[in-house]
Amino acid sequence: MNRIKFKVDEQKDYPIEAHVFETYSQHSSTYYRKNAVGEMCHFAVCPACNGPVQVIGLYKKLANTDRPYAKHVSHSISNLATYIQENYNYCPFRAKREVYSKATRKVNDGGLHQFIVQKLISKFDKIILFISKKTGIFISLTLAESMLDDYFSSRAYLYPGSTLLNLPLMLAYFMRSRTLFGRIIQGNEKLEQSLISTKLIGLKDKKVVNLSNKHKSLTFYFLKHDTILIEHNLTEYVWFEVALDEHVIFKDKWKFEPDYAENIMNYQYVSNNEKINQRNATLLDIAKRVAEKYGFIPDLMGP
Repeated sequence: MNRIKFKVDEQKDYPIEAHVFETYSQHSSTYYRKNAVGEMCHFAVCPACNGPVQVIGLYKKLANTDRPYAKHVSHSISNLATYIQENYNYCPFRAKREVYSKATRKVNDGGLHQFIVQKLISKFDKIILFISKKTGIFISLTLAESMLDDYFSSRAYLYPGSTLLNLPLMLAYFMRSRTLFGRIIQGNEKLEQSLISTKLIGLKDKKVVNLSNKHKSLTFYFLKHDTILIEHNLTEYVWFEVALDEHVIFKDKWKFEPDYAENIMNYQYVSNNEKINQRNATLLDIAKRVAEKYGFIPDLMGP
């Protein structure tokens, strides 16, 4: 893996670089430990599964790569991270992770899902903005709440492909299909052209409208989640599709890069627009309320 974090309850991760490691580890014995032959080794936390990892090549040049990387270790590290076999089996940073389906759910994740849900709640406003920007579909408060309800009712937080890094992707992936009529489309010209080219669908004041004199079904949804790990760099995918009367008229492979998504979700910004600030506050309130509905207590779940 090409990124790490330093605490299991941390919601931010970092590139693997010597000065970064030194800054956040503060040369603590938690992160600097000797192995059986007395060599100093460096340890951290996997940003996807919260498992313990060893950083390789932090100071020593490696023969097979010019950059340091991290790999899982198969044992817990005191005061740092607990090794959970099931989390390791399914971690997307594992070169040969176990195969799973959308119906698979973890049985013992050691509480990882609690960290996933807490991050989902605390970043919900940014997650919704991320999905909206990626698809070009404005996500109303009502739609956002229904998406979150789908997520919790599916127990998506226990899906083996659900990690601390791909929350926007998972929220979209577990959403049931929704109508596109009446929704605002902005910033996705390919989608706009696909709709207009049918001559049955139009845009009025950026809202999707039915131009025919017959009832039409126009839905959007996400499917086919997959992960690809190349030289410690992780990329994930889902397909974003739109169907008119059950015939697919638009298809786009959503390339999800965790590094980019994390930068967006950890960016600290307060808008001067009071309407935007109020919407974001409402989204966070919605996230807490829906989580509580499904038995999670946000105020007791940590940072």
